[in-house]
Amino acid sequence: MKQYIKAAYDPSMPEWLRKELSIKKGFNSNLKDWLNDEYDMGNAKFYDSPQEGSIVIELLYDVYESDHYDKTDRYYKDTLLFIPNAGYMYDDYWIESGKGYRRVATAAQSKLKNHIVDITYMVAPARSASWSDRSYVDPRYTRFGGTNGRRWGYQGQYPEYYHHWDSDLRRSVRDTEPTSWNTRGNYNEKRDKSGYIIPKPADLYNRLYQRFPDRTQGKFDAAKAKLEECYEKLEETKTKIFNYYDIRNNKYISTYGNTVFSNFNSAISEYCQMCRELDACVREDGIINNTNLSAFLNGGRYNGIGRCAEIDRRLVAINNELERGY
Repeated sequence: MKQYIKAAYDPSMPEWLRKELSIKKGFNSNLKDWLNDEYDMGNAKFYDSPQEGSIVIELLYDVYESDHYDKTDRYYKDTLLFIPNAGYMYDDYWIESGKGYRRVATAAQSKLKNHIVDITYMVAPARSASWSDRSYVDPRYTRFGGTNGRRWGYQGQYPEYYHHWDSDLRRSVRDTEPTSWNTRGNYNEKRDKSGYIIPKPADLYNRLYQRFPDRTQGKFDAAKAKLEECYEKLEETKTKIFNYYDIRNNKYISTYGNTVFSNFNSAISEYCQMCRELDACVREDGIINNTNLSAFLNGGRYNGIGRCAEIDRRLVAINNELERGY
């Protein structure tokens, strides 16, 4: 590992930093992973004085490490490689200050300077800059884990096997041929067997509206018409309900009547949510938001005009109760 670091990193790296990063496990190993995730270390340069955009790396001594779950249980640690930019990694490290302790990451420089053995200033391209240079990324691969999801993972097809009992070996043995091929991925995205993400209808419509903006207004008018249709249904049902429960005809709200009003309240709630979602389709400057409009028209059961089905279901239930004459 030490030879790899010497070959990969610039020779101007201080020997003390090279030695710290050569440790294969523990905190320094995690810190090295962080550096590799954040920066292109193969092109890093190290200086004795601050440079424009440089990253401070310090070697501290007389540091204490605490138990992760009990911060009062601290033990002495001779030296610590400290990078202020990675401050969140130093939650368990402290220096003595007066009669107490201060966390390394938040200690004032005036308190910290007495613990600095050596310091270097690193200038290195950010990893994100190298990502933006790539014009094509195989969609079967995606970033995951690491720092801000900066490691690659295969999302393509992979085999699944059944196991069978081998009486000679007296144990379960995996079949030689796969029974099926599956794809990795999270719950909110679907992939085909090659690992390519299957686009959602709302995303496809959004692209369509952006490509043909003249169609957007027509789609928005259609959305308003659908909302108006739901309103008319609610008004019609409201009239039926209050005509049925007419106190002049000695009608009163029974247990079934409570169900009628509960369904009607739920239908109104769905309608009001549709109104809010349609309002979100128009920006403050009056321009239609294609993304929101696409979601309103092509979303699922709990989005936009998808709520119309729930409104209809509630209204049908109300009409059925009224027809029974309870």
